[in-house]
Amino acid sequence: MSPPFQIDLEQDGQSGRTEDATHPLGTPRFSTSPVGAPGNGLLLVALVTGALTHGYHLFLYPLYITDEGIYMQRAWAVIRAGALAPYTYNYDHAPAGWLVIAAWVSLLPRQFQTFGDAINAGRVLMLLVHLASVYLLFQVARRLSGSTLAAFAATFFFNVSPLAIFYQRQVVLDNLMVFWVLLSVCLATSDDGRVLTPILSGAAFGIAVLTKENAIFFIPALSYLLFGQVRPRLNRRFARGLAMFAAVAIVSEYFLYAVLKNELLPAHLNFNLSTPPTGHVALLYTIWQQLHRNQGSIVDTHSLVWRFSLGAWLPKDTFLLVVGTTSTLINLVWGLQDRRRRQGERGAAGQRLPALPDARQRGAGVLCGAAHSLPGHQYGPVGAVAAADPQQPCGRPDRSGGRALRRPLDPHRAFGRLRARARRIRSGRAA
Repeated sequence: MSPPFQIDLEQDGQSGRTEDATHPLGTPRFSTSPVGAPGNGLLLVALVTGALTHGYHLFLYPLYITDEGIYMQRAWAVIRAGALAPYTYNYDHAPAGWLVIAAWVSLLPRQFQTFGDAINAGRVLMLLVHLASVYLLFQVARRLSGSTLAAFAATFFFNVSPLAIFYQRQVVLDNLMVFWVLLSVCLATSDDGRVLTPILSGAAFGIAVLTKENAIFFIPALSYLLFGQVRPRLNRRFARGLAMFAAVAIVSEYFLYAVLKNELLPAHLNFNLSTPPTGHVALLYTIWQQLHRNQGSIVDTHSLVWRFSLGAWLPKDTFLLVVGTTSTLINLVWGLQDRRRRQGERGAAGQRLPALPDARQRGAGVLCGAAHSLPGHQYGPVGAVAAADPQQPCGRPDRSGGRALRRPLDPHRAFGRLRARARRIRSGRAA
């Protein structure tokens, strides 16, 4: 099979780079090279470490909390009663999380009693979800940083962080949401060139939103990564449009469910928070109510927000929170200083910033950000590759061995060369 056509960028006697037509100059790319045997070995070590740190005394630590019982109760209602809740479902959370739990329990031989009690069955699922998240985090961190060692460091802290060991064992929606967000980012940074991959990325993100609504804060970072990855493709319009369609179509099913049950709007359009509407629950009223919840300020050490956020997280893992937040800001500054070469830094910072308000979401974001702050990965979006030649405008190696072209590609000249190439191919076939 002949290699894909290429654009020869020689001009005025100067030897320029030879560039694939599907990846124009000036377009950032992520590192998608094969991991190799050493990388696979580090990934295996990361998975084994995650299984040990999160599987040891899984049923004993931490103690059961109310939320775990609520979500397992709703999974029971899905399996036994065919409903989203054993009582009236008031739309306090989107249902995708406990639908996944219900699907998992239905596969077990004794369902809720397989591991002793219902919450234990959910915690085994959380262990499997954590291992899947470790794999996805390894791939995402490697692509953004270009370094297998940076990816291994990210997964190491993801496995051994006291915050992760405490929260990621619990049957809570945040753990499932993080898995779907990581899957979406992993697909968004893929370079296989297919339209189906961005569609699956959008679908995964839609499921993340229906698992826990906090996933919407990752929209800017995911959109930046996805649109930047498909930008050089000929099918970029289809990829962007269908990815957004997949996400919106899945999220809209939640609203369609409320419409079909006549529970989208409150009775008499009453959005008064002082006198809740009577008659039936309403999705939009619940959203309006949650938007107006006031539990104090995160800087007020006496507020509920502080008590259940930084007041509880800092004593467990001050190091990772401080270092992760600092590395996020550093990546953001680096990315804004050089927008062409440091797409990975901005992507990592974008994943970290939405996770700042919730430590149960912070793992993947903070570690992707911290991976870029490790020594040797400050030169570009693909880390060690860019470090070998920091003059590369896209953070990629010069495959032709020539000097990197520093001026932007002229689309008219490139298109003319493509037409001439096509005519030569046709004439050769005719002959």
